[in-house]
This record gives sequence, structure tokens and C-alpha cells, in this order.
Amino acid sequence: MSSRPSSRELQGFQQSTARLSDARGQCAGLIVVLADISERKRHEAQLVEVMETEQLRLGRDLHDSLGQQLTGVQLTVAAIARRLAEKSLPEAAHAANAATLLEAALRETRHLSHGLCPAIHLSGGLFKAVQRLAESMPRTHGVECLCQCDTEVQEVRLDDRTSTGLYRIAQEAMNNAVRHAKAKTIVVRLGVCDGRLTLAVQDDGVGIPEDRERTQGMGISGMEHRTRGMGGELEIRRGPQGGTIVTCSIPCRGTQEAQGERRARA
Repeated sequence: MSSRPSSRELQGFQQSTARLSDARGQCAGLIVVLADISERKRHEAQLVEVMETEQLRLGRDLHDSLGQQLTGVQLTVAAIARRLAEKSLPEAAHAANAATLLEAALRETRHLSHGLCPAIHLSGGLFKAVQRLAESMPRTHGVECLCQCDTEVQEVRLDDRTSTGLYRIAQEAMNNAVRHAKAKTIVVRLGVCDGRLTLAVQDDGVGIPEDRERTQGMGISGMEHRTRGMGGELEIRRGPQGGTIVTCSIPCRGTQEAQGERRARA
């Protein structure tokens, strides 16, 4: 007989191990299978790239096309409202209300555009982008969101692809906390330990379903694809006091050198 197999990923391979037991339950041997997953990783990387390209295109279209059109219409309606008000016409109030609604639609369009096209490398780095995302949650979703960051994170060197991947994972986890978990509070943490950068998103919602099939449509596969593309590990589990904790850990550069410099200065 055999026990439940375990699995872990190596560089370009996936190792699966199963323990063989004899009639007395003693270990009689192991079955180890190595599967070449390099092709799967390549397809996953391509999928993530296509997803990101499409999101960037949609974000730019919202900003450059729809956003500009809404701006023009809002300014026109606001000018009409002023002229009607100068003539003391009763339609002035309706026009002013229409201008206010258009301004709100424009703000929402800009918010969606920034979410789809964060331009992290142009706006202060990963932490600043995630912090802005957290600060927008009370306004857009009525949820309190705290953002915490270790000082060592500022010393980590991340390329644009990795920064964007982590941002998307944080964004998806926060949206899931609101839409599916009905959370009231979300805490986002960025930290560094043993040469790895860790992003953790914790909420106080109803918790992730135990049945894996019920999590379909929650963007988990997208988070897994992005994590694997960065050579990292993704863990989604229930919190000790309830809620859900999403943790993405990736290898990072720059931390060991910085820690050595701090020890030398001490």
C-alpha cells in the first residue's frame, strides 16, 4: 500500500514522492517521480504576459479615450449649467446635477485606469503603489485597509515585471476579501526574511471555502501563475482567528548585501 503522495517543484521539474508500506505499516520503499514542467512554465509565463498586456491596453484605453471624452462632456455640461444659472432658468439645477454625475464617472474611470495600468516603476516603487491601493479601499469599497512595510523592503531591487506581478496579487487578494469574504478590515504586509520578499494580505472575512472547486472565479489560478512565473510560492489559508491569509513569497536580490552592510556599520 502507499500513502498520499507529496509534491514539490524543483528547477524546471516537479518532484512527486509516495511512501510504500508493507502489511505491518512499515516503510518498504519510496516512489519518486520527476516530471519535466519547463513547457508548462513557459506557457504560464506567456499567459501572464498576455494577461498583463491586455490589462495595460484596457487601462490606457480608459485613460486616453473614455477618460478624455468624459472630461470634454463634463466641462461642456458644467458650462451649460453655469449659463442656465446666470439666466435663472429652472433647468440649471438639472444640468448641474448632470455635471456632478459626470465628474463622479470620470473619477471612477481614472480609478479603474490606474488599477489596470499601475505604472509602478514610474510612481515610487511597489510599496507606494500598494499603499495607494490600500488607501483607496475605504473610498471605493467602504473597507478599512492598513499597509505595513519592513524598512528592508525599500532596499530590494525588483524589476518592473516582478513589481507588477506582486501588485496584481495584492490587488486580487484585496478584491477577493471584499467581494467574496465580505471583509471589514484588510491588512497588507511587505517584509523580507532570509533572502525572500513576502507579500501577505490578511482579512477578517468569512474565510476561504474548504472545497477547492468553490474558489473558482476568485482569481486564484491567476495568482498562482504569476507566483510561479516569479519563481515563488503562494499559500492561501484560513487565519487563526478566522478570515483568510494570502501569502506570496519570492526570492529577491539586494537584501543580503544590505544586511551585510548594516552588520559592518554596527
